[in-house]
Amino acid sequence: MKLPVYIFSLFLLGCSQGQPSHPVLAEAEAAVDHEPYKAIQLLNAYGVDSFAAQRDKALYGLVFTEALHNIGLSSHNGPLIAFSQSYFDSVGDNRRRVRAMLHNGITEYGQGRLLAAVQLIKQAERLAGEEDDDYVDYYLASVMGDINDNAHNTKLTLHYYRRALAAAQHSGSIEWRVRAMNNLVSAFDAAGAADSMLYYIDKARPLIDSVKGEARSMAMVNMASRFFREGNLQEAVALIKKALGEMPCDKGHKLLADIYAAQGDTAAACELWYQALYAYDTDVQTKSYQRLIDYFWRHRDYFRAGDLSRRLNEVYENNYVKNQPAEVIDIQTQSDAAAKERSQYRAVIVLMTAAILLLCAVIAVVLYHRWHTSRLNRTIERLNARYLGWNMEEQLMTAAPVAHLHRLAARGQEATDGDWTALHLLMTQQAPTLLARLSSTGTLTTKELNVCLLIRLRFIPSEIGTLTSTSPQTITNMRGRLLLKLFGEHGGARDFDAKMREL
Repeated sequence: MKLPVYIFSLFLLGCSQGQPSHPVLAEAEAAVDHEPYKAIQLLNAYGVDSFAAQRDKALYGLVFTEALHNIGLSSHNGPLIAFSQSYFDSVGDNRRRVRAMLHNGITEYGQGRLLAAVQLIKQAERLAGEEDDDYVDYYLASVMGDINDNAHNTKLTLHYYRRALAAAQHSGSIEWRVRAMNNLVSAFDAAGAADSMLYYIDKARPLIDSVKGEARSMAMVNMASRFFREGNLQEAVALIKKALGEMPCDKGHKLLADIYAAQGDTAAACELWYQALYAYDTDVQTKSYQRLIDYFWRHRDYFRAGDLSRRLNEVYENNYVKNQPAEVIDIQTQSDAAAKERSQYRAVIVLMTAAILLLCAVIAVVLYHRWHTSRLNRTIERLNARYLGWNMEEQLMTAAPVAHLHRLAARGQEATDGDWTALHLLMTQQAPTLLARLSSTGTLTTKELNVCLLIRLRFIPSEIGTLTSTSPQTITNMRGRLLLKLFGEHGGARDFDAKMREL
């Protein structure tokens, strides 16, 4: 919170395109997150011109700037980190590009160019979304939370600090979880939301002994704040002194002053409030001014109260000008709206593509269905035709006139004219095409016509001979002649039978 720009850095090592050619750069980049002093020591003997390769120059600018921010120093070499950002952008190294963009934004912020800083960090935030990296998400959210906190935009401050906590929890880093919860405690404290503030204090309490440094000190101060609210002043003082003994903390000094005032030790309280007037944390600074003004006003020291009021107004004015709340909110709103519009555009493209693919699939299914249906219909037609043929054949073979002729042949009796008339009538009804084909030649005798019909109905030669009162041999010879007469082919009786049964 309050953006001590040196507190946050990116743990984005590895998974980048290529490795530096200089071994010192590789070692410094590996150490910059957890050992920034070591990174500074490694790079101290070098300058950007010490490296020949453009990639090494760009990496030097990134790691050196990142290390400075990590140890609490501001970088004033904006062109150096801007060059790093431009280079990693040109080679498509998105991870280092995001790091460079973030630290370029922090550098711009430290030099008072707030709007440029917010634009850079928001752009880094958008690009980081493509990386799906908890570390990137945590640091970017923390920095944006600090910027919005300085601009007194409570809604976005809480939004970003919650995002930082979510990323920290997903990453498994206890220190980041404690840092994020400390930020949320301070934000809810400034917003006057005591219940939410106490909630995060209690969530951080079991983790205090698992962290060290600033995160541990701030968590203990927040815990002391809870004791103070509960009236446990002795335990609150002991915890604050323990925290300040491990690492000085502006909020700890101001809280200790408040406790001394509650205990009646106004001299000690005023001394600590005066110290807190120079705090980096503007919230601590302004509340210390307010406590002192209230104290001197109640003691009728109007001169000091008036002087402090004037100085507090200057703090308000300088803080407003420096942080430009309206502009900060406007930039973020525009950036978020643009990101939403891009997201909606991509969604429309995806939906349109899906719709086109679905339409193509539907057309393909319809065409396939039509082809398959047509093929199935043709198959059904062939089966129906075959079935009808089989059905007609069966009806012919089992018809009463045919059965009667079979019985006559079995008894050795010749068929009468009435029998032949009944047969012709049956064939006219059941197989008119066949009868018309045989009659159309005009060359068949009545006996030949009858023989053709009997062959078609699968009567054997002996049956035919009996029914027509003709010898079997004569019937055999007749069948050979009929093959030539009807079909124009030479062959035997069996060939004629085969031809007739195909009709």
